[in-house]
Amino acid sequence: MGTRREFACPACGYRAVVSGGDDCGFFVATRTGVCTRCREVVDVVSSETPWDPGSSASYCFLRCPTCDGTIRPWRERACPRCGGRMEPDEAGVVIHWD
Repeated sequence: MGTRREFACPACGYRAVVSGGDDCGFFVATRTGVCTRCREVVDVVSSETPWDPGSSASYCFLRCPTCDGTIRPWRERACPRCGGRMEPDEAGVVIHWD
């Protein structure tokens, strides 16, 4: 079962509900990344066979589900808007998914 939670940037207020890294449910594996076009932090499907450890796609093949832009790794939870560090919001949304 995968988990998504709300992350917030204290510097500019930007928020995103994402897994925060590699995650896995019964039917898909996901990765959290940043779109270079729309500058959103998003989760993208990296494998439709999560039980196969060798099936996960590298970031160079992942596309943004919103605008079809290129996805880059979300390094050190950097805010895509201001560069500040995004942290999990303890009072924010938590979603468990399969």
